[in-house]
Amino acid sequence: GTTLVTEHQVGGLRLYALHGHLSRAALRWQVGQEFKAGDVLGAVGDRSDNGGWVPHLHFQLAYEPPVNGDYTGVVAASDFAWARLRFPDPRLVLGEIY
Repeated sequence: GTTLVTEHQVGGLRLYALHGHLSRAALRWQVGQEFKAGDVLGAVGDRSDNGGWVPHLHFQLAYEPPVNGDYTGVVAASDFAWARLRFPDPRLVLGEIY
């Protein structure tokens, strides 16, 4: 589905946040456009927007900018150590989610 990647400074770190499975119709942002706290970034897409998946938000942090607007989402157990070095825990910015 449609993704939006935003760039942030958090505690002296540059982080990139991927917001995935968004509604294409609700996405109005352009590359380089700035936003502020409280701005609506998008809306969750329906099944037709995201390859048949049940509507949900894919939120992922990364230390490096994306290649072609996307990141590896799910990794094999054998790649877990590699992924942890590139993709920090999203609770770093979301706080406790459960």
